[in-house]
Amino acid sequence: MECAPETTAARGIRVPVAGLFDRQLCPCCHAELIAPDQSRHVSDALIHHVWTCDECGTAFSTLVRFDRWATPPCRAQAA
Repeated sequence: MECAPETTAARGIRVPVAGLFDRQLCPCCHAELIAPDQSRHVSDALIHHVWTCDECGTAFSTLVRFDRWATPPCRAQAA
């Protein structure tokens, strides 16, 4: 895959996110990205992010899926 910004953006490359709180890396130069350019709430269980790498200019998007049937994290109860 060629990582020239114009070809990557035109192809609309989608890069999966490894986990909800993992770092997002550019798929071409592997630079760490801080925040998406745009975020869109698609549904109760899906968020779409659009990213542009500051280092190489690569544009791509990610989808974050939430398991809406998951049990909330256990919280410690006050004694």
